Amino acid sequence: MPKTQLIARNVLPAALAAALCGLAAPSAHGVLIISYTASNIPGGGANTVTVTCVDNTACDTDLSIGSIVLPNGTMPIPGLVVNGSTSFSTRATGPGSNNVLSSGSSTITYNPGAAGPSFARVTATISDTFFVGPSTSVFTSGSGTFLNAASLSNITLGWWNDPANAQGAGTPTDRPGNMVDTFFFDPTLNPESFSHNFSGTLATPDGLAYSMTMGFTFDLVNGGSLVSRGQAEVKPLAAAIPEPETYALMLAGLAAVGLVSRRRSRRV
Repeated sequence: MPKTQLIARNVLPAALAAALCGLAAPSAHGVLIISYTASNIPGGGANTVTVTCVDNTACDTDLSIGSIVLPNGTMPIPGLVVNGSTSFSTRATGPGSNNVLSSGSSTITYNPGAAGPSFARVTATISDTFFVGPSTSVFTSGSGTFLNAASLSNITLGWWNDPANAQGAGTPTDRPGNMVDTFFFDPTLNPESFSHNFSGTLATPDGLAYSMTMGFTFDLVNGGSLVSRGQAEVKPLAAAIPEPETYALMLAGLAAVGLVSRRRSRRV
């Protein structure tokens, strides 16, 4: 076989493979971060503490990557007790799979005693980067139940998307990108539950790598509890749309392979 034919046979399929690989998701991974602040109210922020927890550091009791489990107990102000606090992120692995950012807790109670402040306020943000795109739609959800909290208690939830892949949660209000959904609930009964769901199309579609961020702020009355708090942001992996340059490279590769095949057939 002539040397020129051997080169064409080995290199051209490789070029075509390289073009297809250009559609694959990036291999980089983000870092899940939670940042929250809690304060006694009233008092203009008296006894306020801010905590930032990075995945797989001392504040995280779960050593697996992509999951933060905070220790049970009082944190970070007297009378505020949080149990079962878990946040995690997962990335899409192929067609039909989802990117997920989720956070929840089993119970949050505030009981500093009769002499304590009338309610506590908690603001938190959960964020991660390098979710796998492209993504064109978003699904959000939030739920929970207030107990003994029909006065002075409320909660606001928010969900953000950033095609620029910026990391959030550097502070309790660090929420990069565009807000895709928000929800407010003010309980008037005891107990009273809330549940929220939303699905929509992103105004700015995500590319191959993007970040998701969620945040919430709640006021919890002295003696009240927030049970089964949950929040999630889900982005399905959409079909990749090749760039024009990729189309050109693929077509050139296919044309060259066809040309080699025709030359071979003429020599047979």
